[in-house]
Amino acid sequence: MRHLKQAREAVIAGDAARAMAAIEKLSKAGEMRVDDAARPHLQRQVEELHQLALAAQKGARMAMDQVRAIVEAARSLQTYDSVGARRVAVTVAPVPRRY
Repeated sequence: MRHLKQAREAVIAGDAARAMAAIEKLSKAGEMRVDDAARPHLQRQVEELHQLALAAQKGARMAMDQVRAIVEAARSLQTYDSVGARRVAVTVAPVPRRY
């Protein structure tokens, strides 16, 4: 239960390294025998952790899409000249990298 709680807190905090460490500890502890009475509660906790991780992944993807859209908008800044004609000035922006 302690490892599940630590993993849940880490996922909510956005600390991927701490979440992975807690999940690894949980998987090692998972090799131990689980009491049949505690099994449903543990399964619910693991399912909740899974749902939190999926939500975090979805949020991260949405953030990456927003950054990508901002970079694309910055690269093709559109302005109008003094007579109202539209001018497109392409700007150079560093490409975001994933680590």
